[in-house]
Amino acid sequence: AEAMRRAAANARNNGVAQGVEALDQLRDARRLLDRNRSARLERDAQEALRRVERLAEQQNDMIDDVNDLSDDLRERREAAPPLQERKGSMAEEVAEIEADLDRMARESRQEQRDASRMFEAAARSIRDNQLREKLLWSRGVVQDRSAEYAQNLEAQIGTDIEELQQLVQEGVEAIGETQEQRLGEALDDTRDAVTALESMAERLRQRMGQEPEGTEASAMGQAGQQGQQSQEGQEGGGGGLNREDRRQFTRELREQIQELSELRRELVEEGVDVGELDNVINQMGGMDRRGTIGEALGVALLEDEVIQGLKGFEFNLRRLLQPDADQRLYLSGSDDVPDGYRELVEDYYRELARRRGADSGAVRR
Repeated sequence: AEAMRRAAANARNNGVAQGVEALDQLRDARRLLDRNRSARLERDAQEALRRVERLAEQQNDMIDDVNDLSDDLRERREAAPPLQERKGSMAEEVAEIEADLDRMARESRQEQRDASRMFEAAARSIRDNQLREKLLWSRGVVQDRSAEYAQNLEAQIGTDIEELQQLVQEGVEAIGETQEQRLGEALDDTRDAVTALESMAERLRQRMGQEPEGTEASAMGQAGQQGQQSQEGQEGGGGGLNREDRRQFTRELREQIQELSELRRELVEEGVDVGELDNVINQMGGMDRRGTIGEALGVALLEDEVIQGLKGFEFNLRRLLQPDADQRLYLSGSDDVPDGYRELVEDYYRELARRRGADSGAVRR
């Protein structure tokens, strides 16, 4: 938030880049909070399940104790108080479990809908079966009613608790990462890949003695200069790279191809259009097959096609996560961002689109 304010006040001095970086940080924080909420829900659900399991064990013990009661009412009344006290504690436990299930169902309704429905069904089963009321009622039954009546009631309570346990178990099993969380992680992986490839391009230029802002024309000039390299340089692949450099950069390229291919598989499972990513992976594969990683034209291809294409894919993936980010720039769960900051980010998006169009035109020419 502080970075956002600085960016808004620093619009003329790289404010757009600072502002977008701040927005990325806020989105990262939001995804972290989402993951924390899922983790907390899972912990709460596991605890609720353990409580229901203990309740089932207590009821099994209760069934055995009630079955052992004498048929003589006088003896039953003498043995009833400890059982009645245990039943009162069980009834209180049921009330607390019901409240927790209602809370979990409510809090998970937006992000964990399947789990929310199961927790809601579990809480409803407590009410529909009148489980708490049966436990309280059975306190009098164990001392005043026949042994058969008491035993039948205890068996019914046991069945109700088994139903509750099954529903809570299904709720626990339904908890998982949401699609938004998975896409957020994919966005992080895409951004990491962009950073790694930019680092690779920068180091390649340094090793080859090129200017960092080389264009396609300058790349052609560098390619001409490669013919004047020493025989050792030519054996190493040209452009000032020796064999070890070439092997290192080739390994890095293949690692990125493998990681992006895995990312593609995950996104296909989420139903995401991966056409842009396919193009990037194909470009990288072509560089690997042709061995152009250490040539000036190869560096230009890495920067103009691969990195820019991956940035475009990252941009569209971000829009998929937040469809209105380039128009209204709302942050989930918060008010609209300040006008000054919104204008900065909109300028950034327009500039990015303009550059992508210009780069595409240059490549075509």
